Amino acid sequence: MFHLLIVNAVYMVHQSNVIRSSEELNTWLKRGFNGSETFEDVCNVFHPAISTMQDYMKHIQNIPLISSFFKVHCHQDENIFMVSLIMSLECFETYVNSITTYEGDMSYSSHDNNFLPNKNSEKLLAEAVVDEEISYNIDIKANI
Repeated sequence: MFHLLIVNAVYMVHQSNVIRSSEELNTWLKRGFNGSETFEDVCNVFHPAISTMQDYMKHIQNIPLISSFFKVHCHQDENIFMVSLIMSLECFETYVNSITTYEGDMSYSSHDNNFLPNKNSEKLLAEAVVDEEISYNIDIKANI
């Protein structure tokens, strides 16, 4: 089940066209996974790069944007993992589709919380903002 979620999430990242060049993403896509593969199948396809669950987790966590979808909690024993979904697959799809790519020199100075550096290029990713005027001088009145 987890592998199927990952296959779908990776496909969403690919379809968004936000990440144009990522070795991990391209390597994953070349394998043509459909989600029905067993862990053994995945290990055989990626051999020798992936031979343990820890290798698998590291690989998928290096795919851009995937770390926004789930978090892995490792136990002291390297073969025991707890995975927490940060958002549903539908939410992740909305999130990925809301990201826009900006090229060029962008300053982090006043907006460091709004921009995510893309480690594969000099582009910055930012969530899309609806182009509308927002009045910031609105009186807030309590309903009594």
